[in-house]
Amino acid sequence: KAESLKRENSLIIGADQLVQIDGKILGKPKTIEGAIKQLSDLNSKTHEIITAVCLSLPHKNIEFYDISRLTMKNLSADEIKNYVNLDLPLDCAGSYKIEKNGRQLFVDIEAQDFTAIQRLPLISLASVLQTLGYETKKNI
Repeated sequence: KAESLKRENSLIIGADQLVQIDGKILGKPKTIEGAIKQLSDLNSKTHEIITAVCLSLPHKNIEFYDISRLTMKNLSADEIKNYVNLDLPLDCAGSYKIEKNGRQLFVDIEAQDFTAIQRLPLISLASVLQTLGYETKKNI
């Protein structure tokens, strides 16, 4: 993504995510039925969200990734259906929106940078940007 937008004297930041469980990659479900199936597959299990980031600079790329581990509660079929109808997570790998009501689906979340679960690991990104000489805003 970042490489396709590369411009002279520009910094382009690209990121993407995937959900992995038992060696299987889950993409975006696109349908309500697909979301219900994905959540049923994740039910009571631990899975990983892998967020990859690429900073495309004029003469090089810097790449890093973040892995978060999430353990889903034991949900009934009705709870899964109700959640899907509530958030309609059809455009989300794994079929949940952690930034909305998806957080209630989990019994445990292990993340170095919680923002990575929401698409972009801001703590890691700020650190890399600082090493490149960019100033990041500090709100203390």
